[in-house]
Amino acid sequence: FVLVPVLAVQCPPLKTPENGKENCSNPYGHFAYYSSCTFSCNSGFQLAGSEKLNCTDQGNWTGQTPICEAIKCPELQAPKNGQFKCSQSYGNFTYNSSCVFSCERGFKRIGSKRLNCTATGEWAGFAQFCEAIKCPPLKETENMKKNCSHPWGLFSYSSTCHFYCTEGFLLNGTSKMQCQPDGQWSTEMPVCQENAAIYLKQVLLYTGGVTASLVLFMIFGGLIALAIKRLSKRGKEFHTIQLGNPTVTCVLILIRVHIFSRYNS
Repeated sequence: FVLVPVLAVQCPPLKTPENGKENCSNPYGHFAYYSSCTFSCNSGFQLAGSEKLNCTDQGNWTGQTPICEAIKCPELQAPKNGQFKCSQSYGNFTYNSSCVFSCERGFKRIGSKRLNCTATGEWAGFAQFCEAIKCPPLKETENMKKNCSHPWGLFSYSSTCHFYCTEGFLLNGTSKMQCQPDGQWSTEMPVCQENAAIYLKQVLLYTGGVTASLVLFMIFGGLIALAIKRLSKRGKEFHTIQLGNPTVTCVLILIRVHIFSRYNS
């Protein structure tokens, strides 16, 4: 008898999937008939395809070699008034992706600066949004009014305030202020000052009245003195006259009586 060796049918060699492992049992030789291989993936990856393959008596595997795909995290959206930039080793928003967030000029980031996609398919970090930078609140001062617009929130970036004064007062300073990206107002707050023109007019009216009174006083004083002088020449005797004294009143009465009696005699 001649002994002829019998060899098990061979299947094509299998390639271990990238980012994965294979574990085979080979009762009749490596990748031979009845060999069975089980596949698994590293952390952060999931199997796409059959987990187990068997070598058939036809020399074929029962399926295609599976692959390990990176686990995906939910797709990110750029926050309003902000943006983000990602480094992604295995595809968009997949395991080990890292995304850094930033905000536009005039806004500040609220939440984590960086989000990382974990092996469980979740983002590590806090939700992101961009908040308008705030300026110190403005208060109306005495005799002042303001009218403000706030596109991004009360006294926040791009807020604009217009100032005006009540009647009788003038604005000293810029009438418009705007909240800047650095959280400071564009100018110092104006103030309302009393209108000097109106004040001067009132002063002139007052001083004019006083001046007119003094002129009239001087005119009438001169007339009184003249009348007294003439009466004195006619033998009328008058005692000492002092302005601001009751004697003046008496003299005026005597003059009026004298003139009246003269024209009616």
